[in-house]
Order: sequence, then C-alpha cells, then structure tokens
Amino acid sequence: MQGVTQDESLGELAPETASPWGRRKRWLVAMLFVASALLGIAGCFIDEEDSVLELLMGLPLLVLSIAWCFVDARERGHRLGRVMRLLLVLSFALALPIYLFQSRGWRGIITLLQVVGVMTAVILVGMAAEWLTLQLGARAGWWLLSE
Repeated sequence: MQGVTQDESLGELAPETASPWGRRKRWLVAMLFVASALLGIAGCFIDEEDSVLELLMGLPLLVLSIAWCFVDARERGHRLGRVMRLLLVLSFALALPIYLFQSRGWRGIITLLQVVGVMTAVILVGMAAEWLTLQLGARAGWWLLSE
C-alpha cells in the first residue's frame, strides 16, 4: 500500500508525512484565513466611498488563491499553459473550475465544492473580524455605531 507506513510498536498503519507541496497548499489556505481577518479589520478604517482601495484590498486573497493553483499544478505534475496562467490572473472565477476539471477530471467537481466551502469560511472569517472590530471600536470610542 502506498501512502502508509507500518508502525512497528503498535502493528498498525500510520500515514506518511505530508509532501512539501501539500504543506505549502495548507499554508496558503491558512494565509487566506489570516488575510481575510486582517482585511476585515482594515476595512473598518477605510472610507466607504474609496472603491479603488476596496478593490485593491481584495488582491491578497486573489494572489493567494492563484498561488494555490500553481502549487497544486506542480504537485500534480500538471502543466499550466500561458493561456491558463493568463486566465487565472484575469478571470479567476472562470479559470478555477476549468483548471480543476483539467487536472482532476470529473473529481474536480468535488474539489470545486470543497473550494466553495473554504472560500465561504474565509469570507465569514473576514466578516466576523470586521464585526468584532466595529464592536470593539464602538466600545473604545473610536467611532459611533448606528444601531
């Protein structure tokens, strides 16, 4: 069996240590959560009318997501062509399902559902961080909240 090692003391099968690529992908997902929380906090301090700044604040999440695709492609030995790389940068929402289908076949649908779940959680973390910052800021007297 590939992917497991025999634990001599217990006589049971134990999983092998994760590949460096798998660790990098998990690290990138963790950074998505951290960036979302930080952006949620920072969002409390920017002017709501500054749409350019709000757009720029989403770039860290996009860059981390694109980096995840590149790391995943290297791990799977899947070559990302020029068109796919360009599509990932210009239209990530369109390119991600295409990439997942190309690299995994029909199993890409399951991965896409997992990605939707993770991204929903990332957004919720950002919203929670923003809400907490607003509540703490109101209690500290930084700004007034209309209730």
